[in-house]
Amino acid sequence: MPLLQNRPLATLSLIFIISLTAASLTSTAAKLSLSAMLVFFALLILILKKKRFLVARRPRFLSVILALAALGQIFGLASYDLPLLRHEAQSNKSVTVTGTVTDIVYQADFGVAFTLACDTLDGKKCHITVSVSCDTSTDELLIGDRLSLAGMFTSLTDARYGGTDKYLLADGIMARMQTEVMPTYLGKDPSPLLCLKSEMKDYRDTLSDRITDAVQGDAGKLMSAMLLGTRDLLPDAVTRDFRRLGISHILALSGLHLSILMVILHTASVWLRLPRRAELLISIAFLVFYIFLTGLTPSILRAGIMAAALSLSFFAARQADSVTSLFLAVTLILLFAPYAIYDCSLWLSFAATLGILVYSESSQGRVQARGARRAWRLLEGNFLVGLSAFAATLAALMLVLQPLTTTAQSYELTPGLSVIISRSQLKKCGVANKPV
Repeated sequence: MPLLQNRPLATLSLIFIISLTAASLTSTAAKLSLSAMLVFFALLILILKKKRFLVARRPRFLSVILALAALGQIFGLASYDLPLLRHEAQSNKSVTVTGTVTDIVYQADFGVAFTLACDTLDGKKCHITVSVSCDTSTDELLIGDRLSLAGMFTSLTDARYGGTDKYLLADGIMARMQTEVMPTYLGKDPSPLLCLKSEMKDYRDTLSDRITDAVQGDAGKLMSAMLLGTRDLLPDAVTRDFRRLGISHILALSGLHLSILMVILHTASVWLRLPRRAELLISIAFLVFYIFLTGLTPSILRAGIMAAALSLSFFAARQADSVTSLFLAVTLILLFAPYAIYDCSLWLSFAATLGILVYSESSQGRVQARGARRAWRLLEGNFLVGLSAFAATLAALMLVLQPLTTTAQSYELTPGLSVIISRSQLKKCGVANKPV
């Protein structure tokens, strides 16, 4: 059975995702031309159908698809082109900006690197997020500090088409700034969200210190990095060893780590015999807490949205459609964070989950064996699920993350873990493959 048959919501979500992906890779003129063409054909189909010159089964649905594709192009134009082109004239020039510190990358005696949400650029109002590198010692910065600073401004316009700065775009950062002048402190931003983020950062640092004190050596630093995202504590030798094994992505907080914690929470809920509704409410509350604890990391934020969408589907219906939930979750992520489209981890998570769901649909109706044959069937199924997830992400892994040799090495560790996590998460949410 085709994957999108009788799934109109999944089909519309897929059309929007494809259109937005195309918009992220094309020029402004191409977006305008394509959106105008799509709107023209959508209107043409409706007019021909009204005049009875067109015989089609679902002309209105086809018009909606074309209109949605045009909307994806227009949304991409507003999200990717206009914010970057608006500040392209200041690129490679010295400018003065004021804004609020939203994240601190590192802070040392030789300098500091942080993310600044700018509200003015050379005295003019703007809304742009900048990655700042200051090559001089400064007073201790905190999240929520308002600063004024001058430096060399570089727009990331060309990063959309590839390059080392593409990972910055994935976090919504649209420019770099390099300065050797100490920033001027203007006060504290009263935003409740930034205050909460700052408090959670202090709490995260306290937890990290307790973990490293309780578990001595590199093991404690590794545990802190994989739970709280404090990768800066890891020695270079440990990071190098993970990179040689081809599993360095395990060190970066992502949906994998969040899923492991959710499975542990699910196991505890089963042991305590909590009702399904109470378990899901606790899971959603934990998702919100962990997202803030890890500093609103984009990868964790996106994984949290996807997990919350699957959990909330239980409240909408006892038998929700996992494929539709997956496509709607990705669409929701791209609507609220359009630059996530440049993040490879989002597409790896999406492809792996989709591969598992495709295999799950194709294997429905298999006769359950008993005894030794059932054990063999279970092992075979787990291997094929892992293989499906691996096959769905193989192209991205080869092209973006690492060579085929290290990819094959990481496959030895990944499938079994991904199978357990994915099946437990879907089962916990009560998600089935019933089209919606």
